[in-house]
Amino acid sequence: MTLLSFKENKKNLRESESWFRDGLYEKALDGFKSVLEASEDTLMYANIGYCYQKLEQYELAYQAFQTFVDRWPFKTHGWKAMAYCAYELEEYRKMERCALMAIKWDRDLKKDDDEYAWQQLTIAQFLLNKPQNCLNSAWHTLALNPRNSYVKYY
Repeated sequence: MTLLSFKENKKNLRESESWFRDGLYEKALDGFKSVLEASEDTLMYANIGYCYQKLEQYELAYQAFQTFVDRWPFKTHGWKAMAYCAYELEEYRKMERCALMAIKWDRDLKKDDDEYAWQQLTIAQFLLNKPQNCLNSAWHTLALNPRNSYVKYY
């Protein structure tokens, strides 16, 4: 990539991020795809996934996040976003697997436990009719945030 195309690509990225913040998700999606095509920056798959998520195209979002975590498995936001997509697609086994992967990577990287990943795990296990697992995950989530209303519901 030449210096000029690098600067142009950086400008396109900033514009796409702005469009996303402004709720112009289709425009942002096109922009992020353009940046990916020009730079082969695989981090763009997460941005593309978030656009598809906002557009409620969960299968395409899931696929974009899958490509993202294939390259960047330690980026736990990708796993959590995939878990959310799996929930929307009613693919609860996938949801559980993605939440577990987010938790695994947080622990491998010696990060604090993430309430959202544990919340997703609780919901998936409830929907998969795994009552003991669900209770254990729920207690862990509530230890992280006693006011988590999602987990209290399940």
